[in-house]
Amino acid sequence: MLRTSLGSLAVFVVSCGAAQAGSDVFGSAGHYDDVWDTVERPNEDDVDMEDKIGDWNYGGRMELGYQSRSGNTDRTSMNTRILVGAERDRWGHAVELRAQGATQDGETDEERYFLAFKSEYEIRTANYLFGAANLEKDRIKNIDLETTEAVGYGRRLIKTDRHRLDAELGAGARQTRFRDETPRSNEAIARFATDYTWDISDTAQLSHDTRLDVGVGGNDRDVGESITSLSGTLVGNLSMNVSYAVRYDSARNDEGQTTTDKITSIGLSYSF
Repeated sequence: MLRTSLGSLAVFVVSCGAAQAGSDVFGSAGHYDDVWDTVERPNEDDVDMEDKIGDWNYGGRMELGYQSRSGNTDRTSMNTRILVGAERDRWGHAVELRAQGATQDGETDEERYFLAFKSEYEIRTANYLFGAANLEKDRIKNIDLETTEAVGYGRRLIKTDRHRLDAELGAGARQTRFRDETPRSNEAIARFATDYTWDISDTAQLSHDTRLDVGVGGNDRDVGESITSLSGTLVGNLSMNVSYAVRYDSARNDEGQTTTDKITSIGLSYSF
């Protein structure tokens, strides 16, 4: 079976958190972010797929929080996250939607939307193929629309009752349209990703996801993300999540900005 986060279940997630931006060298994740405050990718380990619709197993989660950022920018903001997934036999599919916004002096100061889709097909025990596509709009990074597609091979290096570790290697392409007069960018990418989950107890879980997309040709722009997340059940299906994400974009160095943003998030989540 595919993992229980993106490819394996139906997950519904809305998230908010508190963030700080800084300037260090990159480290990366995916759920991939919080995962997928992922390293940002749909991740089936983010939810429990215990319900069924026909032959499909599914599950869901909703998160909400508050975000405060300092570094390249200083503001407070809110963000939401929605994750939906399902799995059957060897197939797993997941979709993730994120929206972040901030206002300052009554005006929109930050606006970011992220949509990701991922499918996995288990070719044999502990080995799978994947296909993924992302769409992103980010006012802070001057991106009007960026699309990324990747296909590749994944292997489950560790799978026990408490620990799971996956590693992925793939290739794809990235197309970027900017908000200003900057020429459009089209380039090939190589993708490297890991996904680790530790079930500390029946009510607590620690995860660490990383993703790095290395530009090949074009602008040779590297984009990566690392997310470490700790969640604990409060009551029933309601949990509290704390995560720390590092987002890296080599192009921001050319713009005189720091290449790395650090985001600490605290929020509530509801699973179903």
